[in-house]
Amino acid sequence: MIKGFSTALTVFTERFILFAAIVTFVAAGGFIRAEIAFSLVQYFNLMQLACNIFFPLGLAFLAEAKVSVRRLEEFLALDEIAVAKEWEVKYGSKNESTAIITNGTDQKKILKSEEAERPRPTGLVLCGLSATWLRDAIVDTLRGITFTVRPGEFVGVAGPVGAGKSSLLQVILGELPVSRGSMSLGGARVAYASQEPWLFVGTVRQNILFGLPYDKQRYKKVIHACALVRDFEQLSSGDATLVGERGVSLSGGQRARIGLARAVYREPDSATRRTLRRVYHTIRVVAATRGCLDLLATLIDLSLLNSSVNSVTHSKWVVMIIYNAHVKRHVYKTKRCSQERVIIMECIEADVFEKRKIGVARTADIYLLDDPLSAVDTHVGKHIMSECVLGFLRGTTRLLVTHQLHHLKASDSVIILRNGEVEIQGSFDDVSRTPLFSELLQEEEQPETSPAAQFQRTRTLSVQSHTSMSTIHDGQKSNEAEEDPQETDELMAKGRVSGSVYLKYFRAGGGFCILFSTILSIVIAQVVTSIGDLWLTYWMNGVENNIKNSQNTTIQALRDDINSTLSNITSELLNEIANATATESDLAATGTTDNTLLDYQNIIDQGQFDHSLYIYVWAVFIVGCIILTTWRSMLFLWVCMRSSIRLHNTMFGNVLHATMRFFDTNPSGRILNRFSKDMGIIDEVLPRMFLDSIQIFMVMLGILVMVAIVNPYMLLTTVVCGVLMYLWTVVYLSTAQAIKRIEGVTRSPVFSHVSASMAGLSTIRACNAQSMLRQHFDEKQDVHTAAWYLTLVTNTAFSIWLSLISAAYVLVVAYSFLLSDDGTTKSGNVGLAISQGLILVNMVQYGIKQATEVIAQMTSVERIMQFTELPQESPLESPPGGAPPSSWPARARVVIKDLYLRYEEGSEPVLKNLNIVVESGWKVGVVGRTGAGKSSLISALFRLAPIDGEILIDDIETGKIGLKDLRPKISIIPQEPVLFSASLRYNLDPFDKYTDSDIWKALEQVELRGAVSALSASVATGGSNFSAGQRQLLCLARAALARNRLLILDEATANVDPNTDALIQKSIRKHFADCTVITVAHRLHTVADSDRVIVMEAGQIVECGHPHELLQKPQGIFSNMVNQLGPAAEQSLRELAREAYDKHIQYVDADTGNEANNYVVH
Repeated sequence: MIKGFSTALTVFTERFILFAAIVTFVAAGGFIRAEIAFSLVQYFNLMQLACNIFFPLGLAFLAEAKVSVRRLEEFLALDEIAVAKEWEVKYGSKNESTAIITNGTDQKKILKSEEAERPRPTGLVLCGLSATWLRDAIVDTLRGITFTVRPGEFVGVAGPVGAGKSSLLQVILGELPVSRGSMSLGGARVAYASQEPWLFVGTVRQNILFGLPYDKQRYKKVIHACALVRDFEQLSSGDATLVGERGVSLSGGQRARIGLARAVYREPDSATRRTLRRVYHTIRVVAATRGCLDLLATLIDLSLLNSSVNSVTHSKWVVMIIYNAHVKRHVYKTKRCSQERVIIMECIEADVFEKRKIGVARTADIYLLDDPLSAVDTHVGKHIMSECVLGFLRGTTRLLVTHQLHHLKASDSVIILRNGEVEIQGSFDDVSRTPLFSELLQEEEQPETSPAAQFQRTRTLSVQSHTSMSTIHDGQKSNEAEEDPQETDELMAKGRVSGSVYLKYFRAGGGFCILFSTILSIVIAQVVTSIGDLWLTYWMNGVENNIKNSQNTTIQALRDDINSTLSNITSELLNEIANATATESDLAATGTTDNTLLDYQNIIDQGQFDHSLYIYVWAVFIVGCIILTTWRSMLFLWVCMRSSIRLHNTMFGNVLHATMRFFDTNPSGRILNRFSKDMGIIDEVLPRMFLDSIQIFMVMLGILVMVAIVNPYMLLTTVVCGVLMYLWTVVYLSTAQAIKRIEGVTRSPVFSHVSASMAGLSTIRACNAQSMLRQHFDEKQDVHTAAWYLTLVTNTAFSIWLSLISAAYVLVVAYSFLLSDDGTTKSGNVGLAISQGLILVNMVQYGIKQATEVIAQMTSVERIMQFTELPQESPLESPPGGAPPSSWPARARVVIKDLYLRYEEGSEPVLKNLNIVVESGWKVGVVGRTGAGKSSLISALFRLAPIDGEILIDDIETGKIGLKDLRPKISIIPQEPVLFSASLRYNLDPFDKYTDSDIWKALEQVELRGAVSALSASVATGGSNFSAGQRQLLCLARAALARNRLLILDEATANVDPNTDALIQKSIRKHFADCTVITVAHRLHTVADSDRVIVMEAGQIVECGHPHELLQKPQGIFSNMVNQLGPAAEQSLRELAREAYDKHIQYVDADTGNEANNYVVH
């Protein structure tokens, strides 16, 4: 309403003030004439532009700028993370500390005996450290953490859920502020593998390299160590396969191993290179001068390296850290060695040393591994542990956060956290004898004899750190690599905006009647306004006619008097009278005479001219103009607002119900661009521009009509100017629309890049990739800025040419009256034509610019329309008479027949010819290698992708019922819990179906009542204020509330510690005992007591049966998976399966005794 009234002000304000001024002038006794009236018209028009348009716009822009600046100030005033400084050795000056690499132990006897007298250097030191995420937190997240990690040590970190393990890694990364205590990394470079892998839109290789040069040999070693070789063979384009947003095109295990490979591939950054370049031998030192240190040796080693018989590998080198070393820095010999220029230096003195094995050219200094074995199979987990953690990274400093305690046997020391404090610290043997370790070990089914035997993921990060970013190209591509596939381009229309877009836009605002009423109000308002302007001209012409009539009457009377006295006067007197008397033409031209003959008051009195009629009629037109223009503006803006709301709701509904393929191929930044920028234009910019364009167009049309009425010859000039403006507008629009579309398309990558970068800050900073990300942002921003600048340039050029055409038109109008004046032209008509022409000059540039902007901004409507026509999922509602009973499914018996699933038409099926029968109440486990199709089976059950075949639940085909009848009847606990930024109650019961007591009971069932203060407690985005285990338990509580007969667990216990895993399994067995449960699992002990186990490989079922039956096959796949767990775990699992099988046989009814053989339909 306010916008509508303010817009109407620009139309009637000028006329109302003009009316008030003229009426006041006449009422005060003034003599109004055309030259005065139309001068006021022009004056008030200029005042209106300044006061009613430009000044309010300036205030609005100033207010918006003030808000924007304040928000920027608040953002810039936020606390920044502490940037790691270059290492300065605590026990000596920075220039005196050096690192020494040599290839033998003979040099040890050269070192002095003061070695034991000085403290040994460390890789990581935390002393009394406390840290908290919240500045005013009552209890710190970490409290009094003290431990030391020496260079080259392998340290395991364990503890129950919520103990602070992820926060500990965040402290080391510098992401978590330290409130008390100290921490020293010793200038070490940190490589980080997050437990929730952060992948960006790009190829698999780009995600691994992350801007580093491609080293073929090193790359092969990394993908082998991370067990990615077989995955690359299965991917359609190998490591050139495009990774979608959040890695949607990959399985969870593949994403985790790619994140691990990125950390393992890291090379020393520039700070580390500077440290490594200060490498000396105690007697003689050879240092590489290239950017990174590839080779270091003694003089004796040079001959070995050049020998064709002997070779020295990197794995045999020993690092010696030397303190208080004085080095003669001159070069006295250089030599080529293995294509590497080396420099020989001399060390004068060295006191303290330390040695360790290292691969200098390939390693980072400290590796933070947040459970890299997440979501992988048994043999893959074993491979990663042995080949990567204990193999490729051997000799490096490693911190492995895990709940899988059997992995820690190979560690140098173990740290167990509880409630943010170090509870136990020591060697594995010492820690394993403590009660807490035994408590943690009780729920773990895995043995301690196998150092790399498990595979499940048991850690999560409390801070959300997963999304995608726009493509980041690797710094240097291999010559052998093919061109990388590009992200799917954003859809961009071409040519002019179709008329159907305008029609759909206004139809969304109302029906035909509303649209007709709006058009009618626009026309009527302009007719009334133009008639009011013409009435002023009519008034001024009436005044002029009255003046002329009065003048003619006065002059004629004067002549009669003179003629009557001519006979009585002399010729001399007659000449004096003739000279003193104004001629008729002079009087007509000037409208005045000498005061001795005539004054204006006498003329008016003689003519008896009455202004009241003109004033009253004009007042009626002014009031009509105010009412109609206000109504027109409000009605039009109401239609636009309604259209905006409907378009947004339609787009939102279509996006919510779009197929999963849409989200796989469209990054979030692209979607946010439509909902933010495009909808912002439709909400704020387009209605005002549209209304301005319509009003100015109607005013211009009225001006042209009025000018044509007072001077018909100007129709030809009007037509010529109109044609010129139209042609120039067509030329401009053909360019402006394309540029506007390009500007909209180039904005999406900026959105995606920013949102993804913010989500992956921990990984980005750990990889020291800030400058690279900043460069890529600048590149994307430059592209968008170029498009935006081109828009401004074309607008300016268009405005200049319109101004020239308008000025020429006014010039022709003015001269046309001079050239065509025959003595009958009235001043009112001239004033109207010239004043309206000047108004036309003032508004034509702004008006046509607004109109062209409307056409250009309609591309936003066009882009919104594209999202209102997205491919949709199956209907939400069931067909009439096809809805299942409200009690469905009562038994939850699942039958799958000839099932094929494809995520995209024309692609290879992900699931192939699946035939499964799951009886009511069965507990079925689905296992298999990463990428085998386990999660795709869940997608088929929820109909997240189109399928061929049938899925029946209680004899009702799921493909024939609505999604609203299917999905609410299936409960799921996903691997990555979904929590909304709302209250806890809303997350558990978004539709208010249950009472508070029901919710508290569900929380009590999952043992979360003590961890929740109130149901109104807020949940942060993604549930980041809860630990991973707590988030998983909240999902379990949500499922317990729903009380569905069919429960799906998608690796639900992969993110939790053994205690939480045991709690989840216990709750499922207790509260879902009568339900059908399908569990996708990597922890084999979670499915060992299932009624059936389905083993999948490459989208097919390769084994199916009771776990005990499958374990009786010596060469079976499931049996081999169990064998890889180690003797103790294997024996435990086999016993568990046998006990479950015995119980199962006892409950098999005689009439269904053959059920053990009908679980798969062939």
